[in-house]
Amino acid sequence: MARGITEPDVHRACDALLLAGERPTIERVRLSLGRGSPNTVSPMLDAWFRQLGPRLQGADHRAQLPGVPEDVAQALAQCWHLALGKATQAMEQRLVEGLAALTAERDAAHEQARAAQAERQRSDTALAQLQAHSQALQLRLEEEGRHLVACSTERDLARRQVLELQTTLRAAEAQREADAARWRQDVEAAHVRANGAERRAALEIDSERGLRSRAERRADALERKLDSELQQGRQALARHATELAEAQAQAQRAEEGARTARAQAALVPALQQRVAELQSATRPSRPTGRTRVPAKSKPPRRTLRAA
Repeated sequence: MARGITEPDVHRACDALLLAGERPTIERVRLSLGRGSPNTVSPMLDAWFRQLGPRLQGADHRAQLPGVPEDVAQALAQCWHLALGKATQAMEQRLVEGLAALTAERDAAHEQARAAQAERQRSDTALAQLQAHSQALQLRLEEEGRHLVACSTERDLARRQVLELQTTLRAAEAQREADAARWRQDVEAAHVRANGAERRAALEIDSERGLRSRAERRADALERKLDSELQQGRQALARHATELAEAQAQAQRAEEGARTARAQAALVPALQQRVAELQSATRPSRPTGRTRVPAKSKPPRRTLRAA
């Protein structure tokens, strides 16, 4: 496990850099130690700079040269102090520059920290906005889902109503066909009755030649009446066929309208009312009774007297 840096470690690294002729900085100290964060190195470097002046002033730099004459030693000491003063001035200048650089680095680090904090705040704000947008989208998706379910329900309801309408129309068509079949049966029965009447009239004409003229007139009247009934039946069949065609056209229009029921669900009540009106309009009126051909009264038989 890596050991944290201490103040003596930083001070020894600064001394080594100073002896190597380099200005101690945060990055150079970190490179020399191989570890340490700028926030940890910076206060220790400031402490080293504060202690450097007293260390230089309190040091005894007098040369101890045994065997050297006193005046020579004093001259050497003066030279040493002069050189030391120059070196101290240069060192102080370098220290001032180093402190300025450190201050600039520290300010830059603080500025970077503030920029990082601002960036983090912006990121938090953007994240909050994204979360709010995501929640809004989720709510919108849920609302769309509910709307889709409602539309599906309305579509199923419209389909059921269309099926019911088709069933009603088929029932009406079947009823109309049954009525037409009954009308045809009535017409055929009328023809049968007419034919029977004609045959009976012919037989009676053969047996009763005296009543031939009267029977023919009655047969003509009966035939005209039967033709009139047949014509009325045909007209009724034509009306029913027209009503059936109109009902089929209305059913087709109803089916086309049902396909748009998803977007026009509000028209369903009107369509139901239309179906009710259609059923009322297309329900045929059943005949109250069959038209009966009056039976031809047979003339009384005459008794032939023997000559």
